[in-house]
Amino acid sequence: QFKNRAEYMDALSGQILQRLRLRTQRETRGYKELIAAYGYLESQLEQSRKKISWLEYEKEKPKKDTENGSEVEDTALKAKLEELKVIQYELNDAIKKKAEYADKVCSQADALKKMEEDLGLSQTRCNELETLNKALQEKLTTAEEIVTVLSRTSEVIAYSSSCHIWAYSSYHIWAYSSYHIWAYSSNCHIWFSALWSRLQAIMGEHQSLQALYNSQQAKFKGMERDLAHLTQQVLEHKMKEAEDLNNETSVSKKLLQLTRLKELQESVGIGNKKVPPLKGGVGDMSGANEKLGATPSFVDDVVIYPATPFDSLEAHDVEVSALCFSPDGNYLATGGGDKMVKVWNVKQDLRTADLKCSLSGSGGGIMSVQFDQSSKTVLAASNDSMARIWTIGDLITRHTLAGHSGKVMTAKFMEDNNKVVTGSHDRTLKIWDLQRGACIKTVFAGSSCCDVVATKRALVVSGHTDKKIRFWDLRSTVPNEILLDGKITSLDHYPEHQLLLCCSQDDTLRLIDLRQNSISASFSAPGFKVGAEWTRACFSPDGQYVAAGSADGSVFVWEVASGRMKSKKEH
Repeated sequence: QFKNRAEYMDALSGQILQRLRLRTQRETRGYKELIAAYGYLESQLEQSRKKISWLEYEKEKPKKDTENGSEVEDTALKAKLEELKVIQYELNDAIKKKAEYADKVCSQADALKKMEEDLGLSQTRCNELETLNKALQEKLTTAEEIVTVLSRTSEVIAYSSSCHIWAYSSYHIWAYSSYHIWAYSSNCHIWFSALWSRLQAIMGEHQSLQALYNSQQAKFKGMERDLAHLTQQVLEHKMKEAEDLNNETSVSKKLLQLTRLKELQESVGIGNKKVPPLKGGVGDMSGANEKLGATPSFVDDVVIYPATPFDSLEAHDVEVSALCFSPDGNYLATGGGDKMVKVWNVKQDLRTADLKCSLSGSGGGIMSVQFDQSSKTVLAASNDSMARIWTIGDLITRHTLAGHSGKVMTAKFMEDNNKVVTGSHDRTLKIWDLQRGACIKTVFAGSSCCDVVATKRALVVSGHTDKKIRFWDLRSTVPNEILLDGKITSLDHYPEHQLLLCCSQDDTLRLIDLRQNSISASFSAPGFKVGAEWTRACFSPDGQYVAAGSADGSVFVWEVASGRMKSKKEH
């Protein structure tokens, strides 16, 4: 096939070069991913260092201010507290005015609705009158045509009679013709008189209906003017209400700023006291080489354990099956069997929580809820085989994730908030791309999924009714597994220490180290009973405690460091 040895060597060299390139691509593909991951981790580390430096500066700043002059700060604090009281009074007045304007708007809306009903009746009556007016116009036109025909007929008859008279000179013929012409003319005159009387009656009826139509038209125009006036009043009331709401929001922001300033001043007194760190536990700030690492930067040195309930809410008409705090701590989302997701505004300074909004549209009971990192979007899984995403600013359903054939037990945002992972009783996990609004990957797990978490390392962990926890790498379909002694009901991830909390129906909580995929601790207590497949367990914000609800309505709390039960809270 080759003309000479040179051509053969060129072809052989090209094949060898192509094979070498393909082998190089295969062997360097993994290193490229490692280099990209290393660069990403370096950027995250640099951001964390900057954040730690800024927090240390903010922490030292109040101490320096306190050392320079505590008396000046006390005076300023008193002045701020007085200003806080004034703003509180203004806020109460604004709330009262808002209620008054709401009553006025309701009354104006009722009046507007009544005027619209009257306006609709008048419009119907005007349409009927217009139809009758058209019919009368047609009758009047027909009557005028009849009159015209009768007039022409009378002229023809008169002309014919005169011609007949002049044609015959005989007296008898003239008398005979005159008699018949007079009789025929008399009959035509009687018929014409009857038609004229009927025409006069129709014209009289037309005039009366025209007058009624004109009066109804004037009334209709008056009602239109009244409607425009009422609409303008409603718009003015709404604008006033919006202005009052803006003022109330401004006052609330000032109140929150002063409250935070007060808390900062109070924390100065706490910061001057020396509190010994917890040794050997998750909250130990001094040991960088401890087994579980350092405490998150957003956690204070002093951990406050709640002794009494913050507030009690009648959240749903039936059972509450899911709840979640927003990352900024300002909102609490709850989901229940009434197919509703409710978002509560948590006022930590006033130690109360009130309803911010209700999110509807679900076709089944809510099984899990979660906020995104911006605290503006809520994700919920429900029993109607779907998951939904709402924005709490406008209460609009942004995405409906439909594709499972069984009830969706859990739905969680992934790291960039542009993807969602869902787990269902149909024994599958699905990854959803929110920018495309579609499912991009489906994984068959082999067992019904009860809960799922997504870590920062592109790792998805799922808990199932076959007593297994599965660890999924999104780049493959073969998971690692851990077999427990009971059905898995919930999972919770503490990313700072790479810990996973698992709750199972053998009435035990287990702590799993994700770096080794092994169980590091177990928690149980007399009286603790996992009563349902959606029983949830979670970490405290600082990672020092774990908590879970029991079948008798109690909440059990354990210390992570020691493994002993901290307390049992009865409902």
